[in-house]
Amino acid sequence: MGVVDNYTAETGKAGGNGAATPIVKIGAVISNVATSVTKAVSSLINPSQARLQLAGLASGADIAKNTGSPPTAWLNSAGETQSSGVSGDDWRLRLSVAPKSPLLYNINTSQLLHPLRNTDGVIFPITPNLQITHNAKYSSASLTHSNYGMFFYEGSEVSALTIAGEFPVQNIEEGQYLLAAIYFFRAATKMFWGGVGESTGTLGAAGETDIFAGAPPPMLFLNGYGAHYFPNVPCVVTSFMHTMPEGVDYINVPAFGGNGESTRLPTQSTLQVNVQPMMSRVKAATFNLEEFAAGRMITKGFM
Repeated sequence: MGVVDNYTAETGKAGGNGAATPIVKIGAVISNVATSVTKAVSSLINPSQARLQLAGLASGADIAKNTGSPPTAWLNSAGETQSSGVSGDDWRLRLSVAPKSPLLYNINTSQLLHPLRNTDGVIFPITPNLQITHNAKYSSASLTHSNYGMFFYEGSEVSALTIAGEFPVQNIEEGQYLLAAIYFFRAATKMFWGGVGESTGTLGAAGETDIFAGAPPPMLFLNGYGAHYFPNVPCVVTSFMHTMPEGVDYINVPAFGGNGESTRLPTQSTLQVNVQPMMSRVKAATFNLEEFAAGRMITKGFM
């Protein structure tokens, strides 16, 4: 009996010796060729996306999944909705308040900011543009009848970080997340005024005791890019800008919780945030250059 005649559909193998048939081999070759052609065409259309895929990343700096579905800001790298914080292998940039602080999205009555609770703050869904400047300041002294000046060390500092990231909106959930991010950064630039209704320090509570009255804007914490880049850096928002472009579509986004209100948001817009790293005097006094250079002070927020 010939090889083709002895082929069985159940096993995909030839009878007798169990060897794969030419039909199966040809099918595998055709499948591989089709996959290669598809990848080549995708690379020509979007070379930037092709480089990310070769690095094992999707467009949101997330680990690519076999399903091919695009990453979203409220999913971790395993594709799961988060209930508290972010997993250790999710290195997307995130700005958040302290985990148990009774502020902003941690308050149970904050429906507008509710989408941020699943990601414990704002996660940039597309890898943002980031500028970091480390400064060492020296004062100068001009010497009489000398070809060179003298410089004396004054101090070092980390300048304000500029973060600019794209926020695409293709559905209601992404629109609600963008709106929550906008209000989060707006609120992060405001002080506590002290009127009735300010938080009393208990999650979900509001009343007449204004323990935060007169307090400056809330402290945020910056995390991202793994264990040795942004190690939970304490910072404050010094400015926030949302660009509403004219050449894109605007979609209607209902408010979270379904109270009948809605907002028009662009399908593609940019959020730019300037944050200033801040260190308390007590913590700054613990700095050690050798330990810092060896990476052993990373968990204390030094950068």
